[in-house]
Amino acid sequence: MRHVPLVLALILGPLALACGSSGDEGAGGAGGGAPTLEFEGLNQALSSQQGDTAVITLTWFPAKSDGEVTYLLRTWQADPRRPDAGPPEEEDVTPTEPCARSGCRWLISGSAPDAVRWYSVEARIEPDDEEAEAIVAGGEVVLPAAIWASAPEIVSFDPTTAAPGDEVVVVGEHLLTERMWDDALKIGETVVPPENIRGWNNVGLRFVVPEGVATGRISIRAAAPEPAVSTTDLVVP
Repeated sequence: MRHVPLVLALILGPLALACGSSGDEGAGGAGGGAPTLEFEGLNQALSSQQGDTAVITLTWFPAKSDGEVTYLLRTWQADPRRPDAGPPEEEDVTPTEPCARSGCRWLISGSAPDAVRWYSVEARIEPDDEEAEAIVAGGEVVLPAAIWASAPEIVSFDPTTAAPGDEVVVVGEHLLTERMWDDALKIGETVVPPENIRGWNNVGLRFVVPEGVATGRISIRAAAPEPAVSTTDLVVP
């Protein structure tokens, strides 16, 4: 009876090894199905100012696969959640060396007004089976990794008194090329809705005073931690 465990081990040992080998192949080995792909997505998007430009550091944890993984970075100039957002730009960011334990890193330099963008990273692997579809996993789109290249400024606005329905022209600097946030333009604490904005560029914008707004200062949120605020109120009679 003392030899029974040894006999069972001799019988079950090869069987257990065979099961383990089959499982490995199923996860991307030569004799199995399509490889699995796990992807933890973007971990952080940090920015640091360096003179008139700044550098964004994107970090994501590597995909886990038995095969070779390629990474695709997509960047949007406007918030991709907005219906009017344009198509993203795409760039291969596959590291030339294995990612560190702290993740894969990619540096992006930029300057205003092209500094505020939205990012996502996609991992892709082509299965050994040519008829099988590629496996794709993606990082979620993060909020803007804003580069603080130049603080926005409101130089003037005209007229200084305007009723609801009147158009106001604002002159400034470093205002970006379009409205990047839902609350980017405000009078006092009231947000000017996007349908009231008639034009927007890096040195000025035009908007129609909305209904229900009270006298207050104009503020514009652009590529800086703090919005630009006018030095005087827009008087709404």
